[in-house]
Amino acid sequence: MAKRKSLHIEGMEHGAPIPNGVVIGNMVFSSAISGKDAKTGLFSSDPDEQAEAMFQCSRTNTIAPRAML
Repeated sequence: MAKRKSLHIEGMEHGAPIPNGVVIGNMVFSSAISGKDAKTGLFSSDPDEQAEAMFQCSRTNTIAPRAML
């Protein structure tokens, strides 16, 4: 079985005692992805800005593990 590597991404903490994701072999699994702004730690009142923050969070979860491989 492949070794697991936990992802802890600054600004994207979600309060649960679990990592933002995990890398197992060549696979990346994410935990909760929200529309919270990673820089401010707050949710915008604008749904479009929340959606952009969510996609940015998703991109970061996809890019960050590459440094671990």
